[in-house]
Amino acid sequence: MVRAGMDDKEMTQGLGINLPLVSAGVFFLASFLAGFAGVMGSQFIAPNPGLGLDTLLLALVVTIVGGTGAVQGALLGGVLIGVLDTFGKSLFPEFGLFTMYLAMIVILLVRPRGLLGRKISS
Repeated sequence: MVRAGMDDKEMTQGLGINLPLVSAGVFFLASFLAGFAGVMGSQFIAPNPGLGLDTLLLALVVTIVGGTGAVQGALLGGVLIGVLDTFGKSLFPEFGLFTMYLAMIVILLVRPRGLLGRKISS
């Protein structure tokens, strides 16, 4: 229902699906899961004032590498960036963060829509 509502709003409403209610439900579920992940993750990662910026930058890099519009791309991008970040920090401690951004730059140069991103038709 969510994907159909994003692709064709009029058709979804014509089928009798209450799209505002579905959107509110998805927003509520995503907010709950994000809050739950924050509570559970705060026990492993010490929370500090700059944690949000680090997490946001990491999510941006994963989204760019994996590509927008594909859940499989987000999963692939997350695993790839996690492995590159771990190897980069262990092999080259001075350039640990650079390896993650280097992967993003290479992906943007070779395939601008990401590894599994959809082509946007105009």
